[in-house]
Amino acid sequence: MIDPKKPMNMAEHEHRALRAWTAAAEMINGTARREEWDDCADCINIVESLYDMGKLGEETMHWVIGAIRGMRDAIEMPDGQMRMHAGETVCLRHVVTLYDSALGKFARQTIVEAERRVVQKIALARVDPSSDMLVIDR
Repeated sequence: MIDPKKPMNMAEHEHRALRAWTAAAEMINGTARREEWDDCADCINIVESLYDMGKLGEETMHWVIGAIRGMRDAIEMPDGQMRMHAGETVCLRHVVTLYDSALGKFARQTIVEAERRVVQKIALARVDPSSDMLVIDR
């Protein structure tokens, strides 16, 4: 039985972390497709949500904002050629590191709550695109 008060089991943690690191590597190499863009966006949004929940430190938003800037540029590139500039790749690496650490540190229910908040923010941002909500969605 899965205990929501404990961190994810090692297999799930490794699976999620590997997806995030693989997507980041493709973005850094300039070979990312929409799938990798989506995986990076999920990672960034969850880290931003964990920050909003008070689970991550102040420096988090510096990295999140830089990664978002890179994602905005990357989505304009052809599928299979998406990439970020050097400064934004540093930010993305930090965000993925925070995400990887959070998967092993926080209770499963905390991660699930962060994911729920992301879905809610995306839905609200789609209803009111002029809002100043910080969320990555294509």
